[in-house]
Amino acid sequence: MQFRVLLQHLAVGQFTEDDYALISSRFIRGTIGNYPEFTDSIRIMAKNELINSYNIESLRKLQKPVVAIKAVHNTPSAAVFSSEDAQGLPSCLYLAVGTKVRLTKNLWTSQGLCNGTIVFEPNADISSQLPLCILVKFPSYLGPVLYDGAIPITPVTSAFKKGNKNFTRRQFPLQLSYAISIHRSQGLTLDRAVVDIGDTEFSLGLAYVAISRLRTLEGILLQPFPITRISSLSERKEFGLKKNNEFERLHSLSLL
Repeated sequence: MQFRVLLQHLAVGQFTEDDYALISSRFIRGTIGNYPEFTDSIRIMAKNELINSYNIESLRKLQKPVVAIKAVHNTPSAAVFSSEDAQGLPSCLYLAVGTKVRLTKNLWTSQGLCNGTIVFEPNADISSQLPLCILVKFPSYLGPVLYDGAIPITPVTSAFKKGNKNFTRRQFPLQLSYAISIHRSQGLTLDRAVVDIGDTEFSLGLAYVAISRLRTLEGILLQPFPITRISSLSERKEFGLKKNNEFERLHSLSLL
């Protein structure tokens, strides 16, 4: 109940000292090694450089051979664009047997193959530039399975435009998911996660989205931050405008 009230206060810009005292009880003290129950928990982070670093370090810790799967492009210059430009498809995908990955496309929503699903244990045929498929196990998958409970994920093609030029990228719709961005965590509901909201709110609602991914207060561990990181948000002009717009939207829905 206290956690729910805290989230309500955070959403409307009424974050109090009592709220901060509550959330700070979940700050990491010392190192993550002091919290063994969170050792394998997903990390939700604000900064892409930290996310990439953590994912690669986690991949190295597997101590298994790593394959670099390079995407196929219609022109070499398309390779320089980010996965955000190419609808979630990375230019180069690094995998090993047992890697934790995330599906980035809605392939079969009714059976649990959808954007945001956390998956694991891929195993690829690397004899060609793009393997025919990658075998993946999905905890939430409800459909038919092959190969000891895994199903084949095949490459997909995205088309995108930069300036006046058209590009395509063909790649597997997978990304490493030991750590994901706060933006990518939207829509997830988690039992346990380690969260870093960063030192600035570069996108309004960032802190709320990150903290509200967890079902309970006990399920979250946070990188420490000062109270002003959140309490100052209500002073921003755009916060008030967005809050009023959202209240009006909810009110209009209640009248339907």
